[in-house]
Amino acid sequence: MKIENKKQAGIIRLTYLFVPIFFTVLVSVSFFLKSFPGYTFLIILFILFIAFIMISSKLKLYYIMLSDESGKITLRYLTLGPFGSKRRSIEIPVKDFLNYQIITSMYGYKKDIILFRHTPKGTAKYPPVSISAFNKQEIMEVEKMLKKQINLNTKR
Repeated sequence: MKIENKKQAGIIRLTYLFVPIFFTVLVSVSFFLKSFPGYTFLIILFILFIAFIMISSKLKLYYIMLSDESGKITLRYLTLGPFGSKRRSIEIPVKDFLNYQIITSMYGYKKDIILFRHTPKGTAKYPPVSISAFNKQEIMEVEKMLKKQINLNTKR
């Protein structure tokens, strides 16, 4: 089974592209047309723009591809943020997959998944990966897929 958020990732990338352009055009038009007296409107726009950048960087949105095919659980993720892009991958053999945990923060807007793996020295905990770009249905599919793998491992 393969789960990915390609559509949401595209929308997020376009948002990161168009928000600064929209902000720049709006500021330029209001500055040159002097349609708003004083700089109150520009200051409010600037604060909203900075808030957008800060919130989106806190969410750490990723394009994610999660698969349990070919005998291993593969989690590939790519940063969608406006500054830089990092590609990372986690691969766990199905027989070594132990558990997962979903952590919710920022009033339910930020969701991270942590994967656990059995190793000869004990349990390994992978760093959290944000699944905030997934919708509720996709998160349920992820949980279903991972629970299936946990159940298969407990039967062995």
